[in-house]
Formats: sequence, C-alpha cells, structure tokens
Amino acid sequence: MRALEKDLPATFLPFVKEGDEEFSLLEFRPTPEMRRLVRSVISSPLVGSMRSLFIEGAVLQLIALKASFLSNQVSSSSNLNEYEVASVQRAYKLLMGSLSTPLSLSELAYKVNLGEKRLNSGFKRIFGGTVFEVYRNERLEIARKTIEQSDASLSKIAQHIGYRHYNNFISAFTRQFGVSPAKYRRHSRHNQKME
Repeated sequence: MRALEKDLPATFLPFVKEGDEEFSLLEFRPTPEMRRLVRSVISSPLVGSMRSLFIEGAVLQLIALKASFLSNQVSSSSNLNEYEVASVQRAYKLLMGSLSTPLSLSELAYKVNLGEKRLNSGFKRIFGGTVFEVYRNERLEIARKTIEQSDASLSKIAQHIGYRHYNNFISAFTRQFGVSPAKYRRHSRHNQKME
C-alpha cells in the first residue's frame, strides 16, 4: 500500500485489509513482461541474502506490473485497452491458424492472457460476434470460397475447416447462406458458365 499509495487498484483491496479473515484469490495470468521477470528470478545465480533481496525486488515489480495492468483495464466491457485489443487480435490469428483443429475458448483465452468473458466481449467489440460466432462465420466463408474455386469434395472441404461430421457442416452452411453446399456449388458453376 505504501508503494502504490493512491494508485492501488480496487482489485487489490481484499489483499491489503488488516485483520480480514476471509480468503481472497486474484486471477493472475502473467503478461510476457511478467514471465520474463519470473524467468530472470529462476535463472539468477545469486545466493543467500542477495538472492532473497533480488526475489523481493522481483515480487515488488510483479505487483507493480499487475497493478498497472489492472488500472489500465476498463470495467466496461464496451471499452478495451491497448493490451486487450492486441490480445484479441492475437487470439483471432491463433483461431484462424487452427481451423481444422480449433482451440477451445479457455485454451485461446489462456494463450492470449485474457479471461474468457473479456475475450468474448473483445471479439464482439472488434469483430462483431463472440469467439464462436466469428470462428463459425470465418470458416463457413472459407468453405464458400473453396466451393466456388475448387473441385474438392464437399466432405473434404468440411474436414479442412474443422467439421468432423458432414451433416453439421451442411446444416451450418445452409443456415449461413440459405442454401445447401451442393446447391450452392451447382448455382456458382452455372453462373460461371453464363459469364
């Protein structure tokens, strides 16, 4: 409290109340900067009291980094700070890079160091839908383009974009585009011949 003075984030208050018997847990997903700091402590050659002093300094730095991170977070889900925007964009790249073997929401959130709710709200803000909605729409758009541009079988296309069951792919595609993949292919081939 002395170190942070008036900059103490509200999230830290349960940890600094004297005489409080309640147990409090702070979700702590380290940022890359925090990870580097922890690695420096682990690999430090210092021993004895010098090591203790080094560790104490590192812990104070970790607290400062976490306090800064929490202070920058805006409680309103409609606003994102720079870190969250970068994390959401990184999550999008990870998601699009693993279409055939998708990451779960919890895996994705962990990889980009955001909570699941915050990641979903960030996706809504930036991409207009939840992680699952954006993922589904993007892979169906890839399927649509692939159907237009290639002779690959529809089942291969479904597998390529991560659908294990062909019938699920047909249902999702039909809901999204208003026509089954087979009819869409016939229609797009007909239009190509007319041009």
